[in-house]
Amino acid sequence: MKKNIIILLTACINPNGMCYTVLQDSKVRQKQYEEALLWYLNNTDFKIVFVENTDVNFSGKFVDYINNGRLEYINFYGNDYPKNMGKGYGEANIINESFIRSKWLKNADYVIKITGRLIVLNINVLTRDLYNEKNKNNKVYCMCGINSESTCPSYFFISPPLFLLNYFLKYKDCINDEKSVSFEHILYKSIVDWLNSKNLYYEFYYPISIKGMCGGNGIEYKQPGFKQYLKSFLRGLYINVVKQNKYIFNM
Repeated sequence: MKKNIIILLTACINPNGMCYTVLQDSKVRQKQYEEALLWYLNNTDFKIVFVENTDVNFSGKFVDYINNGRLEYINFYGNDYPKNMGKGYGEANIINESFIRSKWLKNADYVIKITGRLIVLNINVLTRDLYNEKNKNNKVYCMCGINSESTCPSYFFISPPLFLLNYFLKYKDCINDEKSVSFEHILYKSIVDWLNSKNLYYEFYYPISIKGMCGGNGIEYKQPGFKQYLKSFLRGLYINVVKQNKYIFNM
């Protein structure tokens, strides 16, 4: 049976003064979300859950995709927490609300979590192992490597729903950018717990190729070059094959 794999696009169209967020223009942000959503609809075969936390609803532009069962659009108001806690806390709340409201996510084999304004150009390459018959749905896929700062990139990772529900979300209220506890720190901590529970972590063999702008600093992401591809391949080989997930995190 083909596995049920769903993209979760997280969205915040109106940051309304959120700290550590340079890109505040809601019109620009909405355009980026719309463009990214359309790209994923046209360039992948996955079902998509789009979840927006400032109660902005542009679902009318995608009604055909909703009606044919390709897209689930969810909007709610969840941006009323103290702004000093930062956008990572808001994104964790979006993930939590997604599992409360979505009809699709809990039944997924894997959830591909993506920051919704960003286009992961090589998503189909990064996700092709998910359909492997030997894949028992107990892996978290990310781009952590050997990281002395104890963080993991949050804009793109893949996990079973169980990881998000029972490992990541239990720490969501610890996220506070003002106290230097970011989404990325909590994602790292959650993966450590996941591994300690005898589950698996998988390092991407390719760098994540992103088209879009970082909301935190307003800078466009650069495309990876040959050195980054080589580094990612060697790192993936070392972690996935040589170390076999052992001792790659500060446990």
